[in-house]
Amino acid sequence: LLCGRGQRRHYRQLSDHCRQFDCPGSSKAGRHGLYVQQDRPGVKILAISDIEVQELRDGFDPVLFEGVELIISCGDLQPEYLTLVREKIDAPLYYILGNHDLRYRQSPPVGCTDLSFAIARESGLRLLGLSGSRWYNGGKNQYHEAEMRLFIRKLYFAIWRQQGVDIVIAHATPSHVHDAEDRCHRGFKFFHN
Repeated sequence: LLCGRGQRRHYRQLSDHCRQFDCPGSSKAGRHGLYVQQDRPGVKILAISDIEVQELRDGFDPVLFEGVELIISCGDLQPEYLTLVREKIDAPLYYILGNHDLRYRQSPPVGCTDLSFAIARESGLRLLGLSGSRWYNGGKNQYHEAEMRLFIRKLYFAIWRQQGVDIVIAHATPSHVHDAEDRCHRGFKFFHN
């Protein structure tokens, strides 16, 4: 499960998890929690979320991202930033929407694929995208627990036809997994099912 939510500690914990369990191919590409992690032999994934990092802007060093085969955005990044990342790294970029992604309908990122509440196959992986966060003020891309449960249940048949998924991409976390007590940062209980 790849999640966004803008809190740097989540990425540090992902990095610590990779070192602790010896995930092959994980390497840090800069501060602010930008990590390249190899999910399985032969597939190197760049996961980005919430924070636009210098290493993917003016301070871009192609050596840091050599061999990246898939880019996944977990939300809350400007569409122009995703276009820039896609131009700098020659790999397919899939994204889901976070609770602050309000301009994507008017100005979608160029060369990128929206995976909101959808399934895709890329690089031999089955990807499932779940956009948005828990409802907290009625804004776009905010959902009640029952709404998220309904979205996921509508995907059951597609998931079954794909014989499951390899990676779930979400902006929100599962409840009680790196979430917080405030309404905006609570995770979804149904993600555990």
